[in-house]
This record gives sequence, C-alpha cells and structure tokens, in this order.
Amino acid sequence: MLVVIALPSALLIRQSQNGIAKSSQIRLGLPSTLVFSVSDRAVAAIASSVLHDVGLITSNNSDLVVDENKLRRKKAKDRKDLKFQALREAQALPLKGLYFDGRKDSTWIEERVDTKRYTRKAKEEHLNLIEELGSRYITHLSPSFGTAKQISATIIGYFKGITRDLSQLLEIDYDGTSVNTGGKSDVIRCLELKLGKPLQWVI
Repeated sequence: MLVVIALPSALLIRQSQNGIAKSSQIRLGLPSTLVFSVSDRAVAAIASSVLHDVGLITSNNSDLVVDENKLRRKKAKDRKDLKFQALREAQALPLKGLYFDGRKDSTWIEERVDTKRYTRKAKEEHLNLIEELGSRYITHLSPSFGTAKQISATIIGYFKGITRDLSQLLEIDYDGTSVNTGGKSDVIRCLELKLGKPLQWVI
C-alpha cells in the first residue's frame, strides 16, 4: 500500500509493507544550498519539488526526498568542518601581526540556585582577535575581567590552547584606551613580558 502525504515544507512519501510504515531519508548532501539565505524548510521544499518534477522522486522511489532536519544537521556539520579547516590552515602559518579590540556588551547569563536555573542580563567583556596583515578574523574571547593582566592572559592562553606559535609575532594593533596603553602595566606591556620580547605598537 502506498501513502503519499503532501506537506507545505516538503513532499513526504511513505510505503507501508506488512502494516509497518517506512519513510525514506535524505541521501544527498546538497552543499550548494548552504550559500543562500533561505530557511531549511524552504530549501527542503524547493529541492524535493524540483526532484519530483524531473522524475527523480516517484511513488516507487522516494530515497531523494529532502528532510529539513537532516539538512539543518548537515549545515551545522559543514560549518564545524570549515571552522576546523580554517584553524588548521592558520596554525600552519606564523602569526606576525595581531589586532585586538574589546568592549563590554550586555548578554544573558544563566545562573543555578539549588535546583533552579535563572537567567539575567549582565555586562560581559568581549575581545575580538584579528590576524594582520590581511585582516583575517581569528576568534572572539570573553575575559573574566577587563584588566590588563586578565586580557593579556586570556590572549596568550588562547594561542597556547590551539598550539599556535607566537615566536614570530612582531606587531600589535589596538585602540588607544587606557587599559591598552596605560603605562608599565597595560595590556601591551603584559603581552611583551609574557612573550619575552618587545613588540611594535600600532594604535
């Protein structure tokens, strides 16, 4: 017995054999659909409709029906793979210039009291790291405090964690806030002490 159910999001085809319902699952990666700003539901509907119109999806063969949930998981996996690929490529190259910029932003944080969880809005320090030359985004960090020592320790700790060599770092770019350029205990000086060498400052 064949049951065809038309849904707004996609064409769902199920076959029932011996009273047991079976549904086909997506077998295509559809990587080209990732570059468009279209919802997963719309992509699944369009892709399934096109495949149905050209005869690749029929009442007897529903293996190519696109499932939006599988498409969403595929996109998440591809993003993760691309992130790790970019990280591997970056680790293979010496870092010679680093730009960082920090600010405090309002964000929602979750707190647990006994067995209950509460959310509240709080100010959190955010730090963006950019590789120079080329202005290549590296990552963003959240130091526990906005002090020079904490910011410099967070930056050094991040690069140690990804085992990226800083021995060839020559230049630091930053804005002119006091925590960055405030004298002998500013962020730049703390970085120089941790790296054991002077750096070229670019404000």
